[in-house]
Amino acid sequence: MNSIRTSLLLVLTVISLAGCATAIPVQPPPAAIKVPVETVAKGVGGAYSEPGTDTQLVWPQIRVISDQGGFTAFWNSLHRNVTPPPPLPSVDFSRNDVIAVVDMVRPTGGYGIEVKEAQEGMDAIWLTIIRRTPGRGCFTAQSLSQPYHLVAIRKSGKRCIPNYVDVTYSCP
Repeated sequence: MNSIRTSLLLVLTVISLAGCATAIPVQPPPAAIKVPVETVAKGVGGAYSEPGTDTQLVWPQIRVISDQGGFTAFWNSLHRNVTPPPPLPSVDFSRNDVIAVVDMVRPTGGYGIEVKEAQEGMDAIWLTIIRRTPGRGCFTAQSLSQPYHLVAIRKSGKRCIPNYVDVTYSCP
């Protein structure tokens, strides 16, 4: 019985160490360089759902949009609760991609999300994303909200790796 327990403990230890060895680091590599990002659109009234479904998001989503058709489809999905949707922002897709960061659906107003910084490494774009949450005592709109931030960044073809920074702000 004791040898079974020891064997099981050894197996679980090896599995947990293997998981640590393959984890993606949340900080950009030292050789990463800061790249400019330009806000395309930002708001809290999104209605974006899981692609191909009507299911509300239960975690933040990041989409890299590389062409006008994909951007138009995304924009219409994001604003499917507004008729007519807001005017489509202009983006030069010959030079830029749009990185769309859409937060999960929140129970009230007062939430926000922002791409604060982008750094390009050899194989990825590292995004610093600030998620703002209202603190205790803050008066907020009593309706569902879905913060989003769309930024233009020069084309690279690299994957995006988020580093979320959660900030709770206080109210007087």
